[in-house]
Amino acid sequence: DSTFALTVRRGQQVLHLHVKPGRIHLIPFVMKKFGKIGYLEMQVINRDTDRQLFQAEKELEDEGVQRLILDLRECIGGDVHAASTMAGLFLRPGDIIFIKKTRKDESPYINQVPVHLSIPLSILVDGGTASAAELITAALQTHRRATIYGQPTLGKGYIQGSWVLRDGSTIRLTVAEYLSPSRETIAHHGIRPDVPWRAGKGNQDQELERFMKIIH
Repeated sequence: DSTFALTVRRGQQVLHLHVKPGRIHLIPFVMKKFGKIGYLEMQVINRDTDRQLFQAEKELEDEGVQRLILDLRECIGGDVHAASTMAGLFLRPGDIIFIKKTRKDESPYINQVPVHLSIPLSILVDGGTASAAELITAALQTHRRATIYGQPTLGKGYIQGSWVLRDGSTIRLTVAEYLSPSRETIAHHGIRPDVPWRAGKGNQDQELERFMKIIH
């Protein structure tokens, strides 16, 4: 078992840490049903999460669900293409999902998803909602397709590229920035919810039932 020496600088403070690598097991998708309300929780967005979202929404609708909660709290993001498709499922074809900004220009990413899900949608976010999950949130908030609840998101709106150097080391550089459809900056600012809300100390189902009382 190997460990790595890691030096972290926070302002004037320098921390020397020893880190042991390990696997982090994330549950990509959790689905629940509370009466007429469906609940979908995501911790990470994989390449097939958009397909899973579509299938889960249809399954919940078949069971009589009339409103959907998409819980993106602590969602670290993931595959941008899948996230764009997820947002596109709830938007109209032709809507802007996000804008990619480089030093040279800005290019909008236009929704081309032919399917349109019309179910009323609420999204839960917090300070752990990051990256691709923020793209979904910003797109659906900008187009007024969903009401956003929770706490401000992390603010990770950058696209990074990786290059392997001759000595085998890797360098990661920021090559572009994501903007919301209304050209709002996500990086360092995050997305502010429409309705502030914070979970209490009850178990998850108890807190969700408390949350559902404010979205009717």
